[in-house]
Amino acid sequence: MNEKALTLTLNNEAYERIQRIANETHRSLDSIVANAINIVHISFPDNAALDNYLAGFTDYTDDELWAISHIHIPLMQEIRLQSLTEKGNESGLTDEEQIEIDKLLDTLDRQILIRSEALSLLQQRGHNIKRYLGIKS
Repeated sequence: MNEKALTLTLNNEAYERIQRIANETHRSLDSIVANAINIVHISFPDNAALDNYLAGFTDYTDDELWAISHIHIPLMQEIRLQSLTEKGNESGLTDEEQIEIDKLLDTLDRQILIRSEALSLLQQRGHNIKRYLGIKS
């Protein structure tokens, strides 16, 4: 993997939080910051890379897993998916639209799987996922 150096200036609170996470998880500051950036700007891995991506979740902190559990497909993709679904129900889709909706549904499936894996790990770590999801016990 190609790497580039980056110097960051952080306020004390942010630095101390990153340092605490690094100490608790026995990971480098670089690793914590890189994961945070990846979480914020997530691009869902393709199916070939998905297993490796999910396997890495075991090294994530609870905060990182919670962040992943809140990620959804981009709003424009969600709107397009809804539009294509409505059009498909009303009048049918062109071949190009069918290909597009299939890709969007594949992305949605991967997002749901990623979110489910993050929530599953959080539950294994003792968090009340049923309460988070609004499920009565």
